[in-house]
Amino acid sequence: MGRRVAPLVALGLALARFAAPGDLGYYAEARMLCPVIVRESSHGGKAPPPLVVALHGRGGNASEFANLWAAFAEPRPIVAAPQAPYPLLIAGEKPALGFSWFVLSNDKNLWRQADPFSVEYVLGVVRDLKKDRVVSSVYLLGFSQGVACAYMTALQQPELFDGVVAFAGELPTGEVPDETIRKAAGAFRVFIAHGRGDATVKPEESLRAKKTLEGMGYSVTYREFAGGHQLSAEVLREAQEWMAAKGSSKQ
Repeated sequence: MGRRVAPLVALGLALARFAAPGDLGYYAEARMLCPVIVRESSHGGKAPPPLVVALHGRGGNASEFANLWAAFAEPRPIVAAPQAPYPLLIAGEKPALGFSWFVLSNDKNLWRQADPFSVEYVLGVVRDLKKDRVVSSVYLLGFSQGVACAYMTALQQPELFDGVVAFAGELPTGEVPDETIRKAAGAFRVFIAHGRGDATVKPEESLRAKKTLEGMGYSVTYREFAGGHQLSAEVLREAQEWMAAKGSSKQ
């Protein structure tokens, strides 16, 4: 399944065809404010914690995804969950509002126009949080569609990050040039995890990302677990141990 448009989406598929016959239409840049949910413990006097910026999947939202903070062991990292900018309605008996990191269209010209906005948004969240917090390291954690956004963001500013944690997602090689990926090798580590029974994003996508990144010189840790298209609390704690295994002086 691609990262852009899925059968789940009941509202938004017509986005690229919003103009009525005979009308002229185009997409214009619009500034907006999106919520960011932050969960953190009091670390008074203790070593600075890692900062984990957590990017939810397509159809998710910030408040629900921020709950992964509780799955980490003490001392917990700071977890910040930004809400993706593009709203969509999830079909079902009780339709629900969710959000997407990418414009809902199969038009690749729109992807090239809009993707940098989501990347800059996530980078801005990192910068904002580091203004008034001392952190030991910075990680991007993505689930499903959020994985693609996490990779794209880390590859845009690799010096800002110590690692990417990728649950059940794809490395967007079609949108990020190989040379960009290769140049960032060594700047950050990668932890990839995937449920063996995932029918939404096949584990082969994570294995492909592992092979590609390792072939370009990245340090990659890979875990499969029993389950489907989901996070695993046990593997989240493994990722937490992986983060702690290598500190950083990046500030």
